[in-house]
Amino acid sequence: MMGVMSLGEAAAVEFHEAVVIGAGHAGLGAAAMLLKEKVDTIVLERSDCIGSSWRSRYNGLHLNIVRWDCSLPGKRIPRSFAIYPSREEYVQYLESYARHFRIPLRFEAEADTIRRDGAEWLISTKAGQFCCRWLIVATGEDRIPVIPDWPGLDGFKGELIHSSAYKTPTPYIGRSVLVVGSGDSAGDIATKLADGGAAKVWNSFRTPPNIVPPRIFGIRSHVLGFPGDFLPERFVGPFDAVVRLLRWLVYGDLSKYGVARAPGLIQRVRMDRRSPVMDRGYIAALKAGKIEVVPGVAAFDGEDVVLKSGRHLRPDVIIAATGYNAGVDQLFGDTVSVDVRGIPSVQGEPHRPAAPGLYFIGFGFHISGNLSELKLHPRKMARAIARDRRLAGTVRQASSQ
Repeated sequence: MMGVMSLGEAAAVEFHEAVVIGAGHAGLGAAAMLLKEKVDTIVLERSDCIGSSWRSRYNGLHLNIVRWDCSLPGKRIPRSFAIYPSREEYVQYLESYARHFRIPLRFEAEADTIRRDGAEWLISTKAGQFCCRWLIVATGEDRIPVIPDWPGLDGFKGELIHSSAYKTPTPYIGRSVLVVGSGDSAGDIATKLADGGAAKVWNSFRTPPNIVPPRIFGIRSHVLGFPGDFLPERFVGPFDAVVRLLRWLVYGDLSKYGVARAPGLIQRVRMDRRSPVMDRGYIAALKAGKIEVVPGVAAFDGEDVVLKSGRHLRPDVIIAATGYNAGVDQLFGDTVSVDVRGIPSVQGEPHRPAAPGLYFIGFGFHISGNLSELKLHPRKMARAIARDRRLAGTVRQASSQ
């Protein structure tokens, strides 16, 4: 482990061949594979612990991918863990992964500015300045919670939180709650509220979600999604049609419960980066009348929420499961091209001649699950950096060990 810098050393620039920003699953996987290639590496983490974003998730969260498909390279998730690991189990795994590979970590080192300094990258943090030749950004998509700027929102005096602030249904017992969103978090939170004693639960969304059961005729749903990651465009329509038929055979017609026909599953993943909703009791709660599906939010009118249909609701609490912004542009400005969600357009360094040595990892989006890509990408990236290092012919010595 790297030692803690003294105040006198704080102004010095600490050099490492590679710096990884983010001590989550992607950052740890990248660092482990770089260390395996004998590349001097350190991980900078803005919080005071490993896997901070996982720790902040709500109680009862489980991964939607089976444990053997979300293991990081070089160390499997223990077989004693649940088939779909819980939040606590996955954090425990990340901690053991960091210990196993003896990953150097620097906590409370949030990157304030990042810029090129000659042939290297200079990262200014609250813990000091770091310099490297290869910079790997693994800050994830959920860096900045986003709540839409609905008309009239400024005048709303009721309780409104982002889903990232939700932990347990206990504070909402006996209260009416409007959950806004059609993603997996929205469906899971609505279900937990409905089963946890909320007096009324509405689920508002504009585009119907693709709801899938954990298994379809005995086959795990995420396994069926693997072909979708590689299908040519001409096969997307037929594949989505088959998925739609299978879903109808399992659930029947959901339109009578307010869930209209959803866009194609692969189509939505590729165009909108919207994952399907894993059904962990959502459909049962919907059919039992515990969850009421309502149209999307149009505006706020005093204490009321105005829906697209013109209907007014007055919930005690609104939980906005409305996504995040990756905020990569806040770190790099115009150096890196990002989409509307702040996600880098290109992840591979060879395609970014204006920013040599810069890699992004963990920002991919796949129908079979985002964690599955991390079995291969960190190893591939580390080998590319090690090859570049050998071709350079010289290795600058680290400033501290």
